[in-house]
Amino acid sequence: VFTSSSGKLDGVTIGSNLTWNGVTSIYGDLLLTDGITVTRDATYLYFYPAAAAGAQQIGIAGVATLGSTLSGGYWYTGYTNTETLTLGTGLTVKNTDITQSSVTTLVNNGTLLYDVAGTYTINPATFTNNGTLNVTAGTLNIESTNTTNSATGNITVGTGSILNLASYYYSASNFNNQGALTLGGTTHTLGNTNPDPLYAFTFSNTGTLN
Repeated sequence: VFTSSSGKLDGVTIGSNLTWNGVTSIYGDLLLTDGITVTRDATYLYFYPAAAAGAQQIGIAGVATLGSTLSGGYWYTGYTNTETLTLGTGLTVKNTDITQSSVTTLVNNGTLLYDVAGTYTINPATFTNNGTLNVTAGTLNIESTNTTNSATGNITVGTGSILNLASYYYSASNFNNQGALTLGGTTHTLGNTNPDPLYAFTFSNTGTLN
């Protein structure tokens, strides 16, 4: 068990299964050894890029053969500076709210999985899914201004789960599906009912919609 009281990790690799409690600030990349599971409590991780328009990665150290899992809690990205935060291949992030402080681009090259009932939010200004996003329980709100499910991306919403797409910000928003989008739940919201063009929502599909 690792317990932090507003502590700081800078360029750390986690080498074994871990229960991680408490508010923690993340500087540099955060890597997990392949094949481990890290479980967070319901507190915040604050991501500090090194400079404006900086980049951070959460990923697998070395080759991702087995894959690793980081689950739970809340992420506060782009703290003090704008940034691009990339989730690496082989990494599964489970049941985690991902919000932004400064303007953030979130790139998922791994797996985002929501499989415990609850309401979750992804709202960095730009969100690009190149990997897998699965919602098998609860509600996921994607509130980014610009969301792209790329040609390699796969978004699946299971029976009884809900996906809502609408910008959190005072601006128009868009969702561009170039990959596979499967809406298996019962009710989903694309955009919002506000007639103000400030909140206009555009959905475009050049991929597969089921």
